[in-house]
Amino acid sequence: MFKFTNQKVQPLQAVAQDLAKFLLVRGPYAWLGYAWIGCTSTWGDDAEDLYYRPPELDVDYGEPSSGVCAETEEGSGVFTREWTKASVSFDCATWAGSVVVKG
Repeated sequence: MFKFTNQKVQPLQAVAQDLAKFLLVRGPYAWLGYAWIGCTSTWGDDAEDLYYRPPELDVDYGEPSSGVCAETEEGSGVFTREWTKASVSFDCATWAGSVVVKG
């Protein structure tokens, strides 16, 4: 399970970072979304306001081409992982995530 950062803040503020981190570390069975704690209507009356679904979750990134993520070079803090339909990276120093769909 991997939950969104600051999920009570709408719209979600770190979708790119969350998605990149998720795709870097996920195994064969994984889930990205909202945690169950706080599943109430205290954030708003509309379910769409309560649980916004980023369009990035509906993209087909394929399957991992490599088993695990790897640091680009020792101490760089930049991690990458190739997918059949996307290239994923995350820079721990700048907290910037990138998911580039191929083709």
